[in-house]
Amino acid sequence: MNDKRNNNDIFISYSRPDQESALRISEILANKGLQVWIDQWELIPGVPWEEVSLKAIENSSALVIMVSTSSLSKFQLTEATYGLILNKEIFPVLLPGATIDNLPSMLKELEVIDLRDGFDKESEILRKFKLIVEKISVGSIEHGQLPPGSRMSFTKNVKFTGRETDLIAILESFDLRNEEKTIQTTVVTGMGGIGKTQLAIEFCYRFGHYFKGVHWLTADQDIAAEIAECGLEMGLKPWPEAQEEQVRVTLAAWKGGGPRLVVLDHMEDLQVLQKWRPRLGGVKVLLTSRIGRWPAGLRVQVQRLGALQREESRALLVKLAPHLDRVDVDNLDKVAERYQDVPLGMHLAGSYLNMRPELSVGDYLTRLEKRGGVLKQARLPDWVGDDPAGYERNLWATFEVGVEALEDDEKLGNAALKMFLASGYCAANVRIPRKILSGMVAGGEGEAKIDPDLAIEKLVQVGLLELGETGLVAHPLLVEFARAVDEKEEDSVLPGLVSALGDLSYEALEKGLPERFKPLRPHMETAAKAAEKARLEGAGMLWKNLGSHLQNVAEYAGAKAAYERALAIDEAA
Repeated sequence: MNDKRNNNDIFISYSRPDQESALRISEILANKGLQVWIDQWELIPGVPWEEVSLKAIENSSALVIMVSTSSLSKFQLTEATYGLILNKEIFPVLLPGATIDNLPSMLKELEVIDLRDGFDKESEILRKFKLIVEKISVGSIEHGQLPPGSRMSFTKNVKFTGRETDLIAILESFDLRNEEKTIQTTVVTGMGGIGKTQLAIEFCYRFGHYFKGVHWLTADQDIAAEIAECGLEMGLKPWPEAQEEQVRVTLAAWKGGGPRLVVLDHMEDLQVLQKWRPRLGGVKVLLTSRIGRWPAGLRVQVQRLGALQREESRALLVKLAPHLDRVDVDNLDKVAERYQDVPLGMHLAGSYLNMRPELSVGDYLTRLEKRGGVLKQARLPDWVGDDPAGYERNLWATFEVGVEALEDDEKLGNAALKMFLASGYCAANVRIPRKILSGMVAGGEGEAKIDPDLAIEKLVQVGLLELGETGLVAHPLLVEFARAVDEKEEDSVLPGLVSALGDLSYEALEKGLPERFKPLRPHMETAAKAAEKARLEGAGMLWKNLGSHLQNVAEYAGAKAAYERALAIDEAA
């Protein structure tokens, strides 16, 4: 059945030379009982036609894009792009004289209606438009599928809200009509917590099917290893043993067969970008970064991400805590205003209020006001950009309120807190194996009986960890917060984490299965650096085990560097 929110079944997009053909087709479809929107019937002289047309697309189930002897007009491209961003069903129609080459790349993979032989007979037009009629009647519109062989580190966030304008801007920046084998690079930049990674994830799922492949790389990890993992996911044959050859084969595969999207999440080192971007071939590169100013020589298109619109903030709060749907708008606005409509603040507030449905919004805000705690004077270690109206202070208070919520159950809360502090020494925005955190509570007195899964669930409830289908993930700011708290403690969790990682990595090496080690790898390196800085002897063990793994997977340069660090620590000891 048709979606009643849509007033129109079909929106007709055409250029002026094709007006007569567009009207002919519109009449035939309308006579069939479909609600058709075409500007010649709907526009009133003197009104802003561009705005009205885009609004009509919002209220339509499908778009029909008429194409004749030339490429799409500029506004047709705008209409098609807007339809894509809204997940509308789109049908290119080839009129007499048109060819597939007249279509931009983003439309070439869609179901095409071929009317190049003419359309004098009404029955022939209806036969060819049967697919549209059927899809509209049953509402069979499906989106969110990634191309086969894609590598994606995150599942789709069902709580994602708003950002339509930003998504449109990213899509337009890539210009999918561009068939040249040149790299197009767009960076989403903004302060921590603004939602850069979440926007990139949403872009991949919403528009991934218009690319030959979507390949997600974490830029602050080993880029070569990340690329090799992409090639493995693609199922390239024959697959080399040495990593250097794996990278070469993968990059070669990216250079052909249509546009590919490569995401470099967390790109904070311009030297890394300068090293790797020339090797990527003719791909579309999407970066996320806190860096605000980019050298002109890099030819990067910058998409600055700001706060949510107020209505988007309200919608996100209600998605996170459904009972807030019964709260008046003024109280929701007080929460949004407190965090300046920044998504991470909304996420933490919504998660906390969802766990405490008996707590009023007013009481929640009062708790924030009363918070002082050990971090009252602390600052984010690598904060970049402006702090809008005390947002930084508000976030720290919110983090502390989340930690305070762990105190309801002393044993479970202590175990959860220890796990959270340990996440501060893990890699951010990378899946954390449960075994790492579970190892933090297995041996402590009185904590052996604690179910680690219950402690993890507690952390997810208060928003201190995120849980998706791929596993646990820690937000970069929460990683910094956890580490800052632990570094002020006399009894740091870092030695326990080093021991747990040492046992897990040794076990994985003994099994002789590199796949068992791979989930530990990014956290091994992050924890080893922290342990080395803290002058812990266990740092040498982590570097040695990491070196053994890298040697096993033929990453000899990385193995050599890890062994050298292990040797230096042992010699110093």
